[in-house]
Amino acid sequence: MKISFDIALEPKDSLPQDTRVYIDQFLSNIKMSHKIALQNEAAQKEKDKVRHDQTARVRIFAIGDLVLVKVHKFPKGQSRKLCDKASGPYRIEEIDPNYTYGIKRISDHKKQVSLVNATNLQPYMRPDPTRQRLAQEVQNIPPDPDSDSDPDPEVDQDDEATPNVEVEATQQPIPIPQQPPDPATRYQIQKVLRGRRKHGRREMYIKWLDGSYTWEPDTCFDEEMSDFINSRWTKQGKRRKSYFN
Repeated sequence: MKISFDIALEPKDSLPQDTRVYIDQFLSNIKMSHKIALQNEAAQKEKDKVRHDQTARVRIFAIGDLVLVKVHKFPKGQSRKLCDKASGPYRIEEIDPNYTYGIKRISDHKKQVSLVNATNLQPYMRPDPTRQRLAQEVQNIPPDPDSDSDPDPEVDQDDEATPNVEVEATQQPIPIPQQPPDPATRYQIQKVLRGRRKHGRREMYIKWLDGSYTWEPDTCFDEEMSDFINSRWTKQGKRRKSYFN
């Protein structure tokens, strides 16, 4: 099939003999150059494939890993360079054959219906909190066995070793119910009041124990605190009806 460019270059019968010979030779050179270019392109692709296969490794994930999913479609009218190249984070829920995985979005705990190949996944590393307002935890330091501290010599060791049978018989251990620790207690947070979306990310309005109020982005919280907030607030900063009702 000839294109318009080929038709325009075809010599006309009214041209002189020398001009027609020159144009025929010119078209022959163009076709030969195009053929050589296609051969060189195919040979280079084969070399690149061999070099890539020598070092290429399929990334393997485990259940519970946090990943990002590559984005291949972008909003119309927006530049690809200014859009996020990946969405998420997601959590690996199941492992299937041929390096495919079932994932669930962390923000709304919605499971994706279709499986995702490992080539479209990349590991997600939570950013370090930019504002550390963690309360200092009390550490129980065990006594040093090499310390020089000796027991009081005035205390009778025999009296210490004598158990008080009556007291032990009357005292019964009271079981204390184990409650899951509140992640907010690790921070100096009194209450999470509300949320909002600003510059494409969620911010939470925090009331601190010292009485101050600040807007804090999600990057200020660790994984445990982020899951605590996501269970009560949507990604748009609204209260979850399933929790507050």
